[in-house]
Amino acid sequence: MNTKQKNAASFAVGFLIMLFSGVFYAWSLFRVELAAMFPAWSASAASMNFSLFIITFCLGGLMGGRLTAQLGQPKVARLGSLLILAGGLLFMLLPRLGDTAALWMMYLTYGGLCGLGVGMVYNADISAVGSLFPKAGGLVSGALLTGFGLGSLIMGAVVMKLADGIGFFPAFLCGVVLVALVSFFGAPLLTPAASAGAAAVAGANDHTTGQMLKTPVFWLFFLWVIFMTSGGLMVINSAAGIAMVFGAAAIIGMIVSVFNGLSRTFIGAFCDKFGSSASMLLSNGAAILAGVFLLIASFTGSKLMMVLGLITVGITYGCAMSMNAVVIREQFGSMNYPSNFSVVTLSGIPASLIGPYVSGVLQDASGGYQTTFIAMIVFSLIAAAMLGGILVIRRRAKK
Repeated sequence: MNTKQKNAASFAVGFLIMLFSGVFYAWSLFRVELAAMFPAWSASAASMNFSLFIITFCLGGLMGGRLTAQLGQPKVARLGSLLILAGGLLFMLLPRLGDTAALWMMYLTYGGLCGLGVGMVYNADISAVGSLFPKAGGLVSGALLTGFGLGSLIMGAVVMKLADGIGFFPAFLCGVVLVALVSFFGAPLLTPAASAGAAAVAGANDHTTGQMLKTPVFWLFFLWVIFMTSGGLMVINSAAGIAMVFGAAAIIGMIVSVFNGLSRTFIGAFCDKFGSSASMLLSNGAAILAGVFLLIASFTGSKLMMVLGLITVGITYGCAMSMNAVVIREQFGSMNYPSNFSVVTLSGIPASLIGPYVSGVLQDASGGYQTTFIAMIVFSLIAAAMLGGILVIRRRAKK
């Protein structure tokens, strides 16, 4: 197998790993199923599981980035796959437990072990496969993230269809086992370019993690990602419920996942051609537009505007998430990319807490989603202020 064939195989495996791993992001579908089984769970208690998943996903990415220097991406991916499998097997205990014990077991398994495992696999996948295509880093990273975004829709639909025949828990376990197997046996192909050799010749913009953390650009970007993803999660966490409020089927809410996935390849290619500054401007503009569409829908009751709003939320969330992978490599170099990338993914922790919490509080207070849509617009405008700071610093650096 020559280098081109090996790289193509690595990309194919990396894409499949991302696609299957996306099953955990179909939470809004699984949440409806679990709520029917455990009616004593409050909406906020059930929502906390997804927040925990995102938190442990971020921590898993950080662990993976740190371990990569000692173990390499293949071993990190295999370790992550074992955690995913352990979480899936223990998740099967939920039907045997009482409501309270089942809730805590869900937090431990889906929210904890699976989140850590997926985060480790995600970091290994992005950092290894992305390095194999230095001239198309944005496109390749975006394509991988497209798999991750579409996985929530495709794998979520597969699990729910399978659940009609064999029950929810066996169907969910099938999805988890598939993620673990593909990650474990595909791990040997997650080897970075030149194993640090020629590809790691220090460039002028190569930063250690410590150096990166001392730059204003990093912190402005970190805050930009937090506000962008918090705004997106306000809607994504309740997408199925929003669709139902407008008289549409819950599955319509998953249209967010379709465009979340599709937008990642687009923004990656766009970034390769026009740069990350233009890409962030496009993403931020879409976020503001998404909030406006949904706010208009809340006043008019228009299903069309609701669908347009959900589509645009998916686009802006996918674009913002893709910027993590691209901006860190572009701004701070490739030499310490696994570690640097793992740090910026920690932005998902405050975002996963802020977005769903603010949305939940506003929904409880108003009984609807209108104030949530207003909050999304406000968060998007704050993100725009962070982006303005980044653009000013970059412009000065070019002088």
